[in-house]
Amino acid sequence: IKTSVNDNCYLYTAGAGTNINTCTLRASVGYPFMKGKLKVSLSGMDLLNRSDAYTTSATSDYFMQSWQTAFGRYFMLNIVYTFRHKGA
Repeated sequence: IKTSVNDNCYLYTAGAGTNINTCTLRASVGYPFMKGKLKVSLSGMDLLNRSDAYTTSATSDYFMQSWQTAFGRYFMLNIVYTFRHKGA
């Protein structure tokens, strides 16, 4: 069984005075089958349900700060099958 937990802090700068800041927590658990050719895992994204992103915009005329809705908590089932041989 393979597990992983990590955080993702996202800072996006679109231009002068514009940025979006948000942090999320992700986790996944998976297991390989068929000698490692088939891998099945379940991942949970944004486990803390921080579905908001902080936005700052500034121009010569104004300065605005706001929160925008992002994706929020969701789960994914991942299935990966490898067709090639490891030696190829």
